[in-house]
Amino acid sequence: MSKRYPLIAACAAVAALTIGAVQINAESTVLSRREFLTFKNAVALPGVSLAPGTYVFELADPDVAGVVRVRDRATNLVKYTGFTYRINRLTTRRDSHVVLGEAPRGTPPPVIAWYPVDQDLGYKFIYRDGR
Repeated sequence: MSKRYPLIAACAAVAALTIGAVQINAESTVLSRREFLTFKNAVALPGVSLAPGTYVFELADPDVAGVVRVRDRATNLVKYTGFTYRINRLTTRRDSHVVLGEAPRGTPPPVIAWYPVDQDLGYKFIYRDGR
């Protein structure tokens, strides 16, 4: 009987750690603020142009709120990772998830900010030219 107790205790500890790891992973997914956005025309982010298509906008690390990652939904390749400023959503743009800026003719408009669904705070992308 005394030989079984350590074995049972070890199995219980492994089960508890596995359940804890699954719970932590589920919380990270919720906090990532993942959102699928489809663009009919090309757009730009700092240092990169995105072709028309669907992209995944998400927080790269839920513990660091200002780092946004953008991945191509079809290939899962990371197209952009960068720091952002937290900004308040304008009340006049409650229905928009992305704010686009102006661009010269023939170049894709820059994505100025991304507002996750049902959030009052958004993420403003940082461009070198001060946009």
